[in-house]
Amino acid sequence: MNIAIITSNDLYRESLKTVLNQIPRFSVTVVCRNWNEAAAQITGKKINVVLLDSAGCENDPGGFVKQIHKLSPSAKILMLLDHTEECWYTQAIKSGADDAIPQYADKKILEEHICMLTHIQEHTTARRKNIK
Repeated sequence: MNIAIITSNDLYRESLKTVLNQIPRFSVTVVCRNWNEAAAQITGKKINVVLLDSAGCENDPGGFVKQIHKLSPSAKILMLLDHTEECWYTQAIKSGADDAIPQYADKKILEEHICMLTHIQEHTTARRKNIK
């Protein structure tokens, strides 16, 4: 499974890459800090999941998510949130993310959410119904 990481935090970006590459079925194929880098690196690649730091969305998470979907329409987007309050989760979903988790979730939580996004599409549909 090919994963892209987009976050402006250098240390966090490298930590995510290291942790996710330890999981045999995951391959981090794109690692970048902003949209310009992401656009250049995602184009032409098969990406299954994009981990997107909410702080890196340049105050327009919906626009950022739409741009990602234009380049990689089948990619699922997991928004990494700075805050754990439900309103932030709701905002991420309304912006077009398929799911959202706290930014500093542990390896097990990351793996579970990525697997849910790629194997159980009903997960997103059910959560979206609850938000609308």
